[in-house]
Amino acid sequence: RDKGLSRRGKTLLAAPAHELIKDLWHQWCAQDARDELQLIKNIKGQTTKATRAMTTPSWRREQLLDVLRTLKQSVWVEVEELFNQMRDTGRLPHVISSEQYAWDLYVEDRQYGALGYDNQALLVLVPAYMNSFFFACAASLGLVDLAYLSPDKTHDGLNWWVSFVPYLSPFEGLRAIRLTPLGAWVLGSTDAYTPGTAESTELRVLPNRDVVLLGTTSPGVAGLLDVYATSRELNTWHLEREALLRAVEDGHDLGRLRTFLPEHSAHPLPDPQP
Repeated sequence: RDKGLSRRGKTLLAAPAHELIKDLWHQWCAQDARDELQLIKNIKGQTTKATRAMTTPSWRREQLLDVLRTLKQSVWVEVEELFNQMRDTGRLPHVISSEQYAWDLYVEDRQYGALGYDNQALLVLVPAYMNSFFFACAASLGLVDLAYLSPDKTHDGLNWWVSFVPYLSPFEGLRAIRLTPLGAWVLGSTDAYTPGTAESTELRVLPNRDVVLLGTTSPGVAGLLDVYATSRELNTWHLEREALLRAVEDGHDLGRLRTFLPEHSAHPLPDPQP
């Protein structure tokens, strides 16, 4: 926990985790400064003139989000099957808009490993991008579950690039995905989301208005206490008028603290000191 955290940072940490995830997800999907394709280091040439013909990452993500919204919750779907469905319905997130620029992208060898041969921009580049997006973005925030094998065990050696590299990226081991309840809610497929029951956080409020967390510190709980109280030492905060007034000025409801403390206290709250 960073004691130098800004007020905005404290507010974010105090928010319910699923709401924070939803906010972060939509911010990420709308930006074009970062591209999941760049995580696939064995596809070279991404900084050459081929970038002029690359579709925007935000557009590609939207194509994948449209497909994710059609998936049933908690049902496994093979990634290869998903790719075939998207290809058959014309919904693939094409990485480049002009096939001629595929010759500028290659695996290891600029001539013999170029992706301009035999429609490789579609058959190699698009699945590689999809795996990167599902693995590094959607799964990291809990929107999908993954079925994964070691990438060197996911093909029979017939893929042409194995003469250059064992696999394109670790994401190549992705076999199937499963939309989670959180993912369905973040994507707008369901109207409500109820977080699973987590291990309860216990605390103790002392007569001197110190709040002491017992056991492991939850980042969310620590963030909430940072909003309403003053941090004194590890796992200890002090409730004081100045901190409470500052929280109110920043738009926080004191009722949330009044509810939180008795719900998580290991002992009855002490009578307030004069």
